[in-house]
Amino acid sequence: MNYPPLLNLQSPDEYRKYFEDNYCNQKIFTFDKIRVLFPKSAFDHAFYSSSSRRERKKDVFSTERAERMPWIKIALADDLAELYFGWDNKRKCVVSNRRVAIIVRDYVVIIQTKSADIAFFISAFIANQRALNMIRLNPKWQKNSR
Repeated sequence: MNYPPLLNLQSPDEYRKYFEDNYCNQKIFTFDKIRVLFPKSAFDHAFYSSSSRRERKKDVFSTERAERMPWIKIALADDLAELYFGWDNKRKCVVSNRRVAIIVRDYVVIIQTKSADIAFFISAFIANQRALNMIRLNPKWQKNSR
């Protein structure tokens, strides 16, 4: 699949508007017909990072994440993406209701399924090699995994 150039907007507010216009207010489906809902609140989780590893508060806007926002929709539709079950950090286990897609070598999009045909967007980011290795330890997600 062809991925668009990076999105270059002027402020976090402009990125937020782009997210709401192009994701929250649209019907978006994965290649295998799962409708993905994008709550407005997902913006803060997906496009902010923490200034402190200790406190884990998302308080710094991440241009690196936000400029790849147009890739999310395409990644979800990409039937060549590597798909894996997600990980629950709190319970320290693989979970069957999270799907992690890896595309363009290191770009990750995470959704959480609510039913066989509905999911919620969780996050999207460029993963470092350690994170990619950890994701790839999880079982592969098949179209009929749920």
